[in-house]
Amino acid sequence: MVQAFVHTGIAVTVTIPNDQIPHFTMLSYAQQWLRTNIKPYFPSTDLVRILVGNEVLSIANRLLIASLAYSQHQTLHQPENFDKAMIDTNSRILINPYHFFGCPADTLDYALFRPNAGMVDENTNLFYPNMLNA
Repeated sequence: MVQAFVHTGIAVTVTIPNDQIPHFTMLSYAQQWLRTNIKPYFPSTDLVRILVGNEVLSIANRLLIASLAYSQHQTLHQPENFDKAMIDTNSRILINPYHFFGCPADTLDYALFRPNAGMVDENTNLFYPNMLNA
């Protein structure tokens, strides 16, 4: 599909499908995915971002959520690798948390950064004071 946008100048966003998210906890898989799905079309295609999944939190799939939490945890605890990759590729971080989407009233303070008890992720045992940090 990306090939259709080669040399068009149209900004393209590529999304990693939900069913592939758990595989991205393995560096070798992520690197192979980039070699197969991104590298052949770059820089001849204006690839502006890569999204990870679609409404992952709203579908409440614990494996997907745990995979994302694990990957985020690994990235945050190896910031030198993340920082270098961001600088080397002149990349930016886009956060689109959909904090109102499917948010029940009892977690609204958590989503809106108001005072709340926070939460502990049962898979990683990490504490999150709000939805953005989660």
